[in-house]
Amino acid sequence: MDKLTRTHLDNIHSKDKELQNKAFFYILNVTEKPVDWAYDVWDEMVLGLKNSDNHVRAITTQVLCDLANSDPMN
Repeated sequence: MDKLTRTHLDNIHSKDKELQNKAFFYILNVTEKPVDWAYDVWDEMVLGLKNSDNHVRAITTQVLCDLANSDPMN
């Protein structure tokens, strides 16, 4: 995964809502097609489902759905 994608994945947990939204839309765009780093971030996204911030929970839910398309067993 490139540094820009990693930065956006980290920014999903930002307290800055504008930065968080920018990260969300970037990740949605990138995951429209299968990515080779889906398994690398899967557990991280699952942990986001338990985050106290409902926005983080919603984002990680959507990212997990999109990452499912990258599963070669799908």
